Amino acid sequence: PFVPDAMVSPLNPFSTWGNEPLLEVLEIPVSSLVAVRRIQRRMLLEYKEDQDVHIAAATEETVKSQQEALTVQLDERLRQWAPRAGRAEMDVYEVRDTQLQQHLSRTDRHVGALSLRAASQQQQFAALMTEAERQLALHCKAQQQRIASLAMASNSSQLANYQRLAHHDSSTYIYSLKAVNDSMRTAALEALQALQKMNHQFLESCYVFEELGGPKGKDGTYNPEEVEEYRQRLNALDEDAAARYEQWVKAADEMQASHSTRSTEELAGFQDAIQHVTTDIALLEAVDKEVRSCSLQQQEEQNANDAALDALDKKILELEGLCAGTAQSTLGSIKSGPGGAVGEEEEE
Repeated sequence: PFVPDAMVSPLNPFSTWGNEPLLEVLEIPVSSLVAVRRIQRRMLLEYKEDQDVHIAAATEETVKSQQEALTVQLDERLRQWAPRAGRAEMDVYEVRDTQLQQHLSRTDRHVGALSLRAASQQQQFAALMTEAERQLALHCKAQQQRIASLAMASNSSQLANYQRLAHHDSSTYIYSLKAVNDSMRTAALEALQALQKMNHQFLESCYVFEELGGPKGKDGTYNPEEVEEYRQRLNALDEDAAARYEQWVKAADEMQASHSTRSTEELAGFQDAIQHVTTDIALLEAVDKEVRSCSLQQQEEQNANDAALDALDKKILELEGLCAGTAQSTLGSIKSGPGGAVGEEEEE
């Protein structure tokens, strides 16, 4: 009879000999299983640690969101079990106290948002100042490189070109400082107006009780004294923002003045450097002019001498030709005798 046993493999009927097992025995070393279990345990612990962080964050968020609702429910239950005497006054007091706490929390959140925006504006203005300093460094470096390039100048035209570039860069940079100052002033003014607008919008949203003169249909929960107190608090912040605006404008003006002075000083240093180079090149050009003049005069004299030598050579050749002709005529007269000589004399 067939007895099911998971540890015994049935025979394979399709095998060649008919007695081979249908399933091969798979032996897994214990060390491999231990390693797998260790990996699984480590992954499980890591997963649990990660889930603990998410669960803790979700729990904290849930606690924060449900705290106010549970507090309200607790207050309602406490009021239900409170004594009858003064219960109406207690209900009104608790409702109004909750409203005042909410108003105070809302004001604190607004002041926090205002502080964050002011800090962001401060970073933006600091970035503008940093960029202005970087442009000044580049301008000074260009002027200094131009001063170093004066050593390579060889004529007055190059010096004139360097001087033109130096004056042009200085005037262009000083003119650009006005645009930089305007941009800084604009950024400072926009920052001030943005903060003032935030405070104005906050005060506009503090609706007074309709019974105390507030707008209808807005369900106001503020009283005029409370709004006035918040207005004074925000006015102090507006005054601080206005004082910061004045400081920024002053810093922008001082930056423009100092950078303009620095550019003028760099130009003056270039002028001092080019003055010495101009003197040296003027002397070199004068010497070169005299050398060229002497060389030209020497060349002219050389040409005159060459022409005189050529003329002298021609005269010598002519003289040699005359001398050669005279010698031949004398030799012929000697060979012809006295008669010939007489005849020549008669002919003459």
